[in-house]
Amino acid sequence: MAEHNAGRFYLDVILKSAGVAALNRLHSRTFTENILFTNAKELSQLIDMTENADFMMQAFYIQNEEASKQIHRESSRIVHNYLCSISTFIDHSRNFMNEHYRGTAFYNDYSGEIQKRFHSSELARFVRDLRNYMTHRELPDSQMTLKMVATGAPATDEGTPCDITAGIQYKTTRFLEWDGWSAPAARFLKTCDEFLTLRSIFEPHITLMQDFSTWFEDRFRQHHHDDFKELQALEEQHEALEAAEGYSSPRQNR
Repeated sequence: MAEHNAGRFYLDVILKSAGVAALNRLHSRTFTENILFTNAKELSQLIDMTENADFMMQAFYIQNEEASKQIHRESSRIVHNYLCSISTFIDHSRNFMNEHYRGTAFYNDYSGEIQKRFHSSELARFVRDLRNYMTHRELPDSQMTLKMVATGAPATDEGTPCDITAGIQYKTTRFLEWDGWSAPAARFLKTCDEFLTLRSIFEPHITLMQDFSTWFEDRFRQHHHDDFKELQALEEQHEALEAAEGYSSPRQNR
């Protein structure tokens, strides 16, 4: 056997295999997913922070007025970034599927999932339309809230026991003044109370995006099952060549 066969096998066979091409293609999607889910993480952290009663009570103190205003401003920035990252994810995913998988069973299953999970979801349509509202009309009419309701328990030296709720919310009627909502988004708004909290909108939507991302990777790997099986066999052949030649070459990141 000629010297350095393992290295040539790695470069000429493994790196040019359909399995490696599929892995590289899947890896390319992680950049767009990172944008989406990093913004989702920031949004979840914002929601937790602004619903923390102790934190918000401090924010409402007069000496913390400027900090409170900045928290409010930041909420718009973070929501804006999440909404825009959704549009980026949608467009990149559509282009990815059109370029690589149109006409396949994977493409058909993908289209069905999009219809079921997003087009048929009033919440998903509202969130997508909210991006258009926020980027083309105005920032949503948001309010920072801190509400204290007496529990009915006897007062103590520290005061009257209260249940405290806090957060950031949108005024539903302000949204309804806009005529740019799709029919599903308009139906969603008409079922809402006077105010919409950040959590009520975005917590289920983030879960929706996470679940879809999991489905997509599972279905992608199913579609490329034979390619990955072939790649595994090629890697085993490569390991045998390495063992025979007494050295190791780099491994493709999986």
